Amino acid sequence: MLENLKKIYQEAGWQMEQVSNEPIIYITYKGEHGKWDFVATVEESLNTLVMFARLPFTALTSQYADTSLLIDRVNFGMSSGAWVFDRSDGEIRFRVGINLYNYELTPAYVRDLTQYTNTTMDFYILGFKALLEEGKSYENAYEVVFGTK
Repeated sequence: MLENLKKIYQEAGWQMEQVSNEPIIYITYKGEHGKWDFVATVEESLNTLVMFARLPFTALTSQYADTSLLIDRVNFGMSSGAWVFDRSDGEIRFRVGINLYNYELTPAYVRDLTQYTNTTMDFYILGFKALLEEGKSYENAYEVVFGTK
């Protein structure tokens, strides 16, 4: 599955790098509002594909409560994928995954899932930046994304 995934990205012109001895490939992706690491990984034994985009900044311990509140609020409205937060180091990712049992990993599907993952990161990144780098409240960070006021 990993070799197929690497081939699909290579044919699409993406210069993905592989983590040594791991079924993980990645690239630094640049969107309209910033750049971040985009990662794709497979678990052959489970027949799963997971993609995520990692924010280029992390939450400080003092920001964990507001970070969790913002993630809860944006995840509530997500139709696919989820924001995840690692409280051991403050890392935040937008992650999607699929079990490929009885499904073929096609270039179109990889392209669509990759685009969705990175488009979602680009849509929300300014809200997380407002919270984590500009010190805004989670309510104000949410407003940055959705312009509710």
